Amino acid sequence: MNRTRIRSAVAILVALGLVLTASPSVADSRTFKDPTGDTRAAGLLDIGRVTVKNTKKYVSVKFAFPANNFVPGPDGYLEVLLDTDAKARGPELSWSAPLFSEFSIVPVRRGKKLFKKEWLRMDGTQTRCGRTVRIDWNPPKGYGRLKLFKKAGCVGSPSRVRVQVRTVVTGERPTYGSPVRYSRPERDFFPSASRYSAWVRR
Repeated sequence: MNRTRIRSAVAILVALGLVLTASPSVADSRTFKDPTGDTRAAGLLDIGRVTVKNTKKYVSVKFAFPANNFVPGPDGYLEVLLDTDAKARGPELSWSAPLFSEFSIVPVRRGKKLFKKEWLRMDGTQTRCGRTVRIDWNPPKGYGRLKLFKKAGCVGSPSRVRVQVRTVVTGERPTYGSPVRYSRPERDFFPSASRYSAWVRR
């Protein structure tokens, strides 16, 4: 084999090595697409994309919807269910809120929410697990994000996670004019009302 071919072979092997080395670093993040335009009304919280990250330090869920500058915005409800245990039925954590109210992070066991162990309290006090939570709710930029730093006794250190996202819009609050109340709530689910995303492994 001449030198040119040797150099080419070495370059290919180096490039392949870089790809294989890089793969694990991106394996902890997955972005899923949800069909848009599938809601009945204005689609103010029509889920379009969900990104799940599961790293050594934290778990995060970010979901996108159409950006809006309504003040204060649509009336409704959102919930993100986080499943961290493949052996147990149902999710282990719920992030929810009636829109423009206080966010709630509640542990879930066997399908029941343990409100007595709520991480974020209405009175503003922080629990031990509540201090691991970061929430970024940004309708003008069209996304909501939950970030949980891994801590024993809280989210723990799950090797894989999966999510379900649901939104409900009951009406609109435009910046100008009177509020609009829908005759039926507008709902959207990712990936569906009864299923979860694929697992995202660390």
